[in-house]
Amino acid sequence: MKQDVVRIAKKLTILTVVLAALSAYGANSHFGLETWAGDIGLFAGLWVAALPMTALIVLIFAIPWYSIKWYRNRRSNV
Repeated sequence: MKQDVVRIAKKLTILTVVLAALSAYGANSHFGLETWAGDIGLFAGLWVAALPMTALIVLIFAIPWYSIKWYRNRRSNV
């Protein structure tokens, strides 16, 4: 069970980081290849600002899904 929890935590962390990066990218509308190097500080700031809300959204959607998965697994083992 402990390895499952660690695996789930890793998946949720990766999902949160990727969604926060996409949110930060979308929030900065003037991203282009020529301005990307100059705006990396802005992107990083937007990414850090997006992390808490993205983590909350991921948890809101993940908790019911993993709860159902856990309940079905416990029920099948009985």
